[in-house]
Amino acid sequence: MVKKRYGLGILAITLVFGMTLIGCSNPTGGETWSDIKSIDQMHGTWVGSYKQTMTIEDFYKEFTNDDWDSDLQNEFGNMKVTINVLMTMNIDKNENEMSGTVEMKMTFSGGNIKTVWEELSDGISSEYNNEESEVKIILDSGNYSITIIAVTPKGKIENPEALLKGLKINETETKILVPADLDEGTPEMIMFKQ
Repeated sequence: MVKKRYGLGILAITLVFGMTLIGCSNPTGGETWSDIKSIDQMHGTWVGSYKQTMTIEDFYKEFTNDDWDSDLQNEFGNMKVTINVLMTMNIDKNENEMSGTVEMKMTFSGGNIKTVWEELSDGISSEYNNEESEVKIILDSGNYSITIIAVTPKGKIENPEALLKGLKINETETKILVPADLDEGTPEMIMFKQ
């Protein structure tokens, strides 16, 4: 049961972070932001990162859309999950193409992690570590962490309006602001032009 539920949870996380433009958690600090109106404003390489810690219950609810119950509470205890994300996005306005990489490390701590780690990590590993998968998993049992690396190869931007929706850019066009909850569960984030 844990394998299936957490496999789906990790899939949801990967999709959330892989399909959303995300960067680092950073206050907007009085800068002036405006809507991105053209893919031309995003030309270049953008890099961002962020860190978020949540309870296993919040993690489960956020990424599975299932209810948390007493059985899950007993199984996992008061575990915490710390998520570190690093993303690189490349936009080529001349070719109307984009590519990118998302690396997400989840570190589990406390609660019953020693008891559930093997089943949790085996379930996630079997879900993604295969030759056909574009997502790679790195398990670190010593630190109870799982790193997910997703690479999006260069491809045409089919729907630029969807890509730009909700995003803002600062007046010097060196930062992209992704508002909180633009995609479910994400904090406000900023990506920096390289």
